[in-house]
Amino acid sequence: MDLIQEVRKRQLGEGLSDSRFALKLGISRQMWESILKGKRHPGYKVLSAIATTYPDLTDDVLDVVDKRILREAK
Repeated sequence: MDLIQEVRKRQLGEGLSDSRFALKLGISRQMWESILKGKRHPGYKVLSAIATTYPDLTDDVLDVVDKRILREAK
């Protein structure tokens, strides 16, 4: 499962605009839209907000973090 696609699905399911959803995560609308467009990768703050907002996605968030750590270690 792609984490951002799943989060986007939940955003739309909750009927939230990008602005409202970004506010819910504690980030700017511009940041959220950049992540959705693939221009930016979610940072640790965003990943933490996703895990806090959707605790059932914590394992998926940790997978993203693990992959990032492994990539940075190379």
